[in-house]
Amino acid sequence: NKISFAPFIPEKWDSFAFKINFHGHLLNVKIDKENVNITNESKGGIDIFLFGKQLHIDANNQIVVDMKSCKHTEA
Repeated sequence: NKISFAPFIPEKWDSFAFKINFHGHLLNVKIDKENVNITNESKGGIDIFLFGKQLHIDANNQIVVDMKSCKHTEA
């Protein structure tokens, strides 16, 4: 019952975004070449995994992570 992200962006894209409802938490995820921005649009906090690191996002709050500092591989 955990949600995990390891996003990458294709070279020709500038950005992409999506929303996901996970166990009653609505997350708005935006990826661009520089940052991963995840907003918790819910009334309660949630723990997520981003590139294997556990992070907490409080209710109605967001995290922004620098893509260059993240270790990831393209599928």
